[in-house]
Formats: sequence, structure tokens, C-alpha cells
Amino acid sequence: MLGSLRLLLQIGFLSVAVIWAINQPGTVHIEWRDHQFDLAFGLCLVGLLLILGISLTFYRIYRGIVDFPKSLKRYFFFQHQQKGISSFGRALSAIAAGDVKSCDKEIRKTADHLGDSNALIDFLHAHQARLHGDDDAAQTYFEALSADSDIGFLGVRGQIQNLLQHQKFQEAYELAEGYYQKHGRKNNWVLQALYQLALRLSRWEAALEWLGKLQKTNILSKEQVQSDQAVLLIAQSDTEKEPVAARRLLEKALKLTPGFAPLILRLSRFYMDQGKRKTAVKIVKKAWAVQPHPDLVFLWDSLQSSTDKTASAARIKWFENLGTQARHHPESRYMMALVYLESGLWGEARKSLTALSPEQRDVRYYDIMAALSRKEKHNEDMAQDYLSEGRTAPDSGHWICQVSNRKYSEWSPVAAPHGSFNSMLWQKSDQVSSTAALLNAGEPMLALSDTALDGL
Repeated sequence: MLGSLRLLLQIGFLSVAVIWAINQPGTVHIEWRDHQFDLAFGLCLVGLLLILGISLTFYRIYRGIVDFPKSLKRYFFFQHQQKGISSFGRALSAIAAGDVKSCDKEIRKTADHLGDSNALIDFLHAHQARLHGDDDAAQTYFEALSADSDIGFLGVRGQIQNLLQHQKFQEAYELAEGYYQKHGRKNNWVLQALYQLALRLSRWEAALEWLGKLQKTNILSKEQVQSDQAVLLIAQSDTEKEPVAARRLLEKALKLTPGFAPLILRLSRFYMDQGKRKTAVKIVKKAWAVQPHPDLVFLWDSLQSSTDKTASAARIKWFENLGTQARHHPESRYMMALVYLESGLWGEARKSLTALSPEQRDVRYYDIMAALSRKEKHNEDMAQDYLSEGRTAPDSGHWICQVSNRKYSEWSPVAAPHGSFNSMLWQKSDQVSSTAALLNAGEPMLALSDTALDGL
């Protein structure tokens, strides 16, 4: 529709132009030998334009005939290129699928259309060699590809992946670092590879440096960067032989994550060794206010002066001092329930537990309620009912690796044996705590010690 309208407009414009030219006043007088011609100026103008148009048409036809061999060659070249690109795409699909037969076939077609000297063919041959299990040939092709000025990065990336496959982490790190220094300062993949390799090699200081560069790219979220920085500082502290330097690293981490229980445990030990009990008390209270954690309960117990531990009222007050930092948190309620139970305040212990919502009840709830049934009501049947319910309740929590789903009793910067970094989170599962076995056996509720807190 638009094409037809455009053609009508062109015809109309041309008609108006011809009519305007013909109606122009004036005469053109031509003398040629004994002949004289008087022509209207408008008609003469139209004739000249017509001759010019015919001449241009014949010139285009001539150029078309002369350039025909080149055009034909160019057509076949683009056809080859198109077929080569299609074969290249199919070869990549075969490589991704691990289809060796189709891969070999499509690579031959790609080479026929694009030529063996094309850098893309080296890229395909490298991955073809990997499919065939010939890693030496793959490395050779990747090295040749890395010299290409346009897609050399693909060669470097392939070499790094090849080295990683053989767990040659140090060589991969050196190769990536060399490429980054020469060409890759704006290459985010290389930067990420350097960070991950530094973690794998436990080069914590270097990892911190690469993480700082990654932070500027906005690839990682602010929260992830902050979390990784804190864990890197803790990892550095764990390997630092100088106590003062180790403590300072932990203090840097504390500014990033003031509520992280494993950090608080480590730093408190340093403060206690240096006689800074008040400082340890201060950071534990701040951590509990931010993120209450069962591991902090035993630490808080150890921070109480030995003279106060024998006095029930002083002991209750000491733990209430911590619990008030997060009064309504489930961990505060569980902690106080245990303290009240230990002190014989059955009503207060029950009050702490009944404040928990059904979603907040884990195996500790049923363990303590069973203990209250025995001690307060002397009702063994009721105690057994609670313990029976507790067998299907979530446990009090474990450190669980988000990569492997393994459970750990203690947190570590790196999850063994697979070596994932900063992947442990404190989570509840459906396993039953060992506290149930103690109470079911009729053992008295123990003091807040390692054994009593094992299920917290």
C-alpha cells in the first residue's frame, strides 16, 4: 500500500515538473550548417533531461555487465560465509551436547566454508580435541587462538578451563593474572576467575585485592562483597601467627559483620587472653542484639565471673542481661527457659516457651517441656508425649553448606572437602538434637556447659 502510494506521488511529481518545464516562456534558436531550428525552451529542457536519463540508464547497464564477475564472486563468498556461520553454530551446539560425531562433521563443513586459517576454526578444533580427550592438542589450539588480536581472550579462557580441569590451579592463576595485567583490566570474566582461583589457593590477601576490584564492577551485590570481605579477614586471622595482627584482622571484620557468631567467638578468645573481659562482654551483647545465635550462649556463660556462677539469682540476672538485647527473639526465649529450668523456676521456664509461635518451636521446645513435665508435674507419660512430638520437629540448627548440603558442627571459611568458600549458613533441619537422648534417659537438666548447649 505504501509502495503504491509512493509510486503515485513520484509519477505526480514528475508530471507536474514536465508540465511546468513545457510551459516555461522562451525560445531556443539552433543553427546547424544551412539548417535553423527554433524550439520552445520548455520542450528543449525536457528533451535534455530525457537524454540525460537514458544515458545514465545505459551507463548502469554497462557497469553491471563489467562488474558482473566481481558481483558473482562476492555473492558466492557471502553464501560460503553464511553456510560457514550456520555450520559453526551447529558445531557449537554439538560441542555443548557432547555429540562427537556431529561435532566432527560440522567442523569439517565450517572449515570448508571459512577456511582452515580462520581463528574460529582453531576455537572449534580446541573443543573438538577436548571432546576426544586429547587435552594436549586442545591446549595447543587454545595457545594459537590466544595470539589472535580479535578473539584471543577465547584462547586464554580455554587454557584456564583446561588447567582447572586438571586441578592445576597455580598455573591457571598465573596465566589469568598475566592476561589481566596485559589486556584484561576491563574483562570481568578474568577478574572473577582470579578471585575464585585466589580463594582456591587460600591466598586470602590476594583474594581481598581482587574482590575490591570486583566491587567496582557491580557484578556482586554489596551484601555479598561485604560478607566475603569479612570471611576473608577471618580466614587471614586463622592463619596469622602473630596474635596482635590476627586480632586486628578480626576487628576489621567486626566492622563489616558485628553479629556473626564465629567471628565473635574468635575475637572474644583474644580479648580474654589479653584480660579484656569487658570488651568481650560488650561485643557479645552487640552481636546478640543483631543476630542471636546458640553458640554465643556458651561464650556468655564463660564470661560470667566464677563467684557469680554459684548464686542462682546472679546467674539469672547475668543471662537476662544478654536476653534483653533481643527480648522477643526465639533464641533469647530458649536460653532463658534453660536458665530458669536450671534454677528451678518452672513457671518462668514455661512462660518463656509458651511465648514461642508454632513456627518457632524446634526440638528444644519439646525437650524442655518434657523436662518440665518430669520435674514440675512428675508426669512421665506427658514427658514421653512431648518427646514423641519432638522426634518430628526441626532441630536447633547446624552449619550447612549451601553448595553440598553437608552439615558441620563448627563454622569454617572453607567447607571441606569440596573447598567452597563462604558457603556455610546456620539453618535448622529435621534432625533431632542430642538433648532429647539425655532427657529421655532421665538425666537431670545439666548446667549451661558444653554438653547442655550441644543441642542449642
